[in-house]
Amino acid sequence: MISARLQETKETARALKIELDVLTASDTNGLDQTLHVIARGRPAGLFVFDDPVFFLHRQRIIDFATQHRVPTVYSQSGWAGRAA
Repeated sequence: MISARLQETKETARALKIELDVLTASDTNGLDQTLHVIARGRPAGLFVFDDPVFFLHRQRIIDFATQHRVPTVYSQSGWAGRAA
């Protein structure tokens, strides 16, 4: 089942004619693969939804976005304050 927030994001992207790729990860290995795809694709931006795997690895995701200079929006304001 797709979350309402993700569905709204897809609809908004479509209305604004923005290409949206949805990547998921259900464990650490999946996160490794997802970050590799993101790094290879060099996206214009990244939106990180609430997810237990993402929350568990939030500092890694913050560090990745910083290292790869990917503008990122996090679903919780506290993530930005964690960046070292």
